[in-house]
This record gives sequence, structure tokens and C-alpha cells, in this order.
Amino acid sequence: MLRLRLLQTLRRSPGVAHRFVHSTLGADATIVAQPFKNDAGKLLRVSLTETAVAKLNKIKHDDNRPDLHLRIKVESGGCHGFQYIFDLKDKDTITSSDSIFTRDGAQVVIDHESLKLLQDSTVDYATELIGSQFKVTSPHTSSACGCGSSFSLDP
Repeated sequence: MLRLRLLQTLRRSPGVAHRFVHSTLGADATIVAQPFKNDAGKLLRVSLTETAVAKLNKIKHDDNRPDLHLRIKVESGGCHGFQYIFDLKDKDTITSSDSIFTRDGAQVVIDHESLKLLQDSTVDYATELIGSQFKVTSPHTSSACGCGSSFSLDP
């Protein structure tokens, strides 16, 4: 039910006359659980845009589920080697291998292996002519498919 609602929400597209509307400035999210560091000792973190925070908080409010979070996972696959998996989950799905990032009440949960690939990325919510969806922008991505769900990393 929740997955269907998320898909319906992501597919809705208001009648905008331009290609896309989203905020590009993200603020570092606070790590509230399970901080992880890379091999060089740098703390792995992501940023969340105001648009992503607003959308997550709206979904939590509309569904009356205050413990809802966005889980982001990276899996092998897609046309560029890796793909993003976005899912809305409750707090009982959080494990000891997950980092929890929060900004203004919105929470994003990322497992340690995915976080290694997502470090320094920005999570956004974009509204485009073809629909609306959560997106990740990474300084380490060398190429991505047109829909933005598949990517490859710099060597």
C-alpha cells in the first residue's frame, strides 16, 4: 500500500511549463545514528535539499506516520552499472549497518555499503514533465542514464 502510494506520488506531475523544478542547494544532514568513516577516516555523509525535506515531511504528515523515513540503497544493475533504490519504510526496518541522516524532521536511512558509494551526495526531490521523484546528485558520478536512476562512478 505504501509503495503504491509512493509510486502514485512520484508519478504525479503538476502542469509546469519548464523542464524541471528542484532546489540544487543541499545542507549537510545531521547524522543521528551509526556514523561511518571511509578508509581515509573521513565521515561519510549526505546532504538533503529543502525540497526533499519538505516532500518527506509532507508524506509523513499525510500518511500520519511520524516514524517514516526514506531508505536509499545502491544496487548493481541498470544501464550504467549501479542503480538507486528508493523506498519509504518505518523505523523498525533500521539495522546496525544503517546510518540515519536527519534535517528538519525528515530522515534518510542508508546502509553502510551504499553510503560508501553515496558519500558527499545530495538527495533532492525533482518535479519534471515526466513526473516527480527523489533524485541523488553525486560528485563521484561519471555518467548517468536519462531517467537518473542508473549511474556509473569515476574510476
